[in-house]
Amino acid sequence: MLPQMARLATALVTVSADLSAAVCLAVEKLKAGKVIAVPTDTVYGLAAAADNTNAINLLYKIKARDLSNPIAVCVSQVSHLNVKNSIKMLCACR
Repeated sequence: MLPQMARLATALVTVSADLSAAVCLAVEKLKAGKVIAVPTDTVYGLAAAADNTNAINLLYKIKARDLSNPIAVCVSQVSHLNVKNSIKMLCACR
């Protein structure tokens, strides 16, 4: 475990065959400003709500990432991205 992660509260959730319950839990955590791990076919990614300044700051802290190093923002549809507000939100984190 990375030293900076040892100081952060973590919770491990085992996902059973009930994926809808896992998705609901993930959404609940994201809405609460938490950072979650998302499994992919090769690695685990970290996710936070892009519209939550505290969550973005927490993501940077967990990753020990310099605030000048941008992160990716993923949306399911381009129409979900409000560029003007997103730029304001990301600038507020720096």
